[in-house]
Amino acid sequence: MIIDLNNYYSILTVKGDDAATFLQGQITNDIHRADQGMIYSGICNPKGRLFAFLRIVKMTDHYFLICPHQIIDSLQLRLKMFILRSKVEIEINKNFKMFGIMNDCSSIKQGNESLFPLPSDDNRQLLLTEDKDGHFINLMDQAMASTNLSQWLMKDIQSGIPEIMPETQEKLLVHTCNLDHINAVSFKKGCYTGQEIVARTHYLGKPKHRCFYGIVDSCSMSYGDPVFQEGNSVGTVVNFITLDDINYVLFEKGISASNDHLVIQGKQIKSIKSFVD
Repeated sequence: MIIDLNNYYSILTVKGDDAATFLQGQITNDIHRADQGMIYSGICNPKGRLFAFLRIVKMTDHYFLICPHQIIDSLQLRLKMFILRSKVEIEINKNFKMFGIMNDCSSIKQGNESLFPLPSDDNRQLLLTEDKDGHFINLMDQAMASTNLSQWLMKDIQSGIPEIMPETQEKLLVHTCNLDHINAVSFKKGCYTGQEIVARTHYLGKPKHRCFYGIVDSCSMSYGDPVFQEGNSVGTVVNFITLDDINYVLFEKGISASNDHLVIQGKQIKSIKSFVD
């Protein structure tokens, strides 16, 4: 199954002699892990709150930072603030297109395409191709209808993969979004923006909030919506998708709050699953 991801995600290219060193000082993960394949990572503010959640791949000496359209401009501006004298260029990339491959990629004809397995997911791969020589058009002909984008996003949510949107920028902590659980944080790489807060929680404290998965019957939902329990706000919607009048939701809540009587927009959250023991 080939799914067109171009209506949801954008690519920010970071390149130049100092690209790896520059990113190492900005992201929560170790950029050198991208030499072996796609990685997940966060970008934090100085208080350790997430400004963005990224999928990062490396092609030749360029790094592709992939995130939703809604935050690509603010991410570019944010990173440019820290360039200073570094030999780095940061550009929104419109030359490459993205497709998701689920279950089977045998129909893909290898040309300018590059395939990247998603971290810890044997059934999905990200395909990047330059928009030239007919490759993009051929893939578009194979790509499934837009409803299958929802299936791709639902799989993210069911796997505990968060998303940072304008409504939740700089509001959620690394451990709250389980980034340590999905190998999106390195605790050995050294300093980066927000590192002190992240390390303190990891080594000296215990996260008070974590992400959970649940299902909510049809209702109008937004990123950042509060999760209530008996009238008290105990959490926040982190990621969701609506498919066939059902909301599949990744939400964070206080660990001390039970899973009983949790509601979003007046609708009860069912089939709640924890990702962290």
